[in-house]
Amino acid sequence: MLSKWGNFYPDIRIHSYETGKTRDNFALAYTPVFVWRRLFLVVIPSVSYSMPFVQVQLLLISMTLYMIYYVGSRPHDTRSRVWLESFNECMILMIIYMMVLYSDFDTSVELAFMMGYVHAGVFVVMLAVNMAVMIYKQVFDARI
Repeated sequence: MLSKWGNFYPDIRIHSYETGKTRDNFALAYTPVFVWRRLFLVVIPSVSYSMPFVQVQLLLISMTLYMIYYVGSRPHDTRSRVWLESFNECMILMIIYMMVLYSDFDTSVELAFMMGYVHAGVFVVMLAVNMAVMIYKQVFDARI
């Protein structure tokens, strides 16, 4: 299966090195689940464009379900990749939680304005961590 679908599953644990057995179907379903989640994230705003409170709730539910799936299946083969993916998803989930302040749930304009700075700060932290990991991997690969 790996020879046939190898490019479809880059960096996914198809074969467990510890036990010598094939991974469960949860790990193999990572790429389709990822694609469907992305499609769902595009469909949510376009279908419920007049109801921003519904958008936020659907985004929260879908991201929470995806986090449960990802942490439960741990589809990537390296700990650093699992950690980075989990970190990114937690940061995105935090940003979506902050989106509640921009919807009809909260009418305070001052609070929404101040949370904009926190929103930008979370994004900068996520960007900095990802850049640091990429630079570290490039330097480490250059040494070898």
